[in-house]
Amino acid sequence: MDDFGQDKEFIEEEVVNIICAAIHSVFGIKAKYESSEQILVETVVENDKDRLILQGINYNKEKATSWCSQLIDQVIRGLLKLGKPFKYVITCVMQQNNSAGMNTFGCGFFEESDGSVSKSIAINDLYFAITIFAVLI
Repeated sequence: MDDFGQDKEFIEEEVVNIICAAIHSVFGIKAKYESSEQILVETVVENDKDRLILQGINYNKEKATSWCSQLIDQVIRGLLKLGKPFKYVITCVMQQNNSAGMNTFGCGFFEESDGSVSKSIAINDLYFAITIFAVLI
C-alpha cells in the first residue's frame, strides 16, 4: 500500500478550520468547533463588538446568493493554499431558520486517499450546510 504522506492526505481538521476562517471572512464573526464528531460549527462572541456584528446578521434573500458564493470562494481559496493535489467539489446550502427542517445527504465512493467533510453553521436565523468533497489527483 502506498504511503500517501502529509501533502496527499485529506485532513478533516484542516478543512473545518478553513470553513471557520471563511465564516469569519464573510460575516466578520469568529467560528469554532470542538471535535470532528461535532456537526455544528458555532459562532464565538468574545466582546460587545462581536455581539453587535452578530445582531446585524439576519436572513436577507437579496444577500443569500452572495453569501453562499462568498463562503464557497473563501473555502476554495483556503483549500488551494494547502497546496495538496486534490480536486474539490464544494456545496453550500442556506435557508432561513424558521423552525422548518433541513435534511441534506451526500454520497460518494472514495479511495482511501479521498475524503469529504460536511458541517452546519447557525447564525441567528441563517442556517448553512457546507459540504466539501476532495478527490486525489
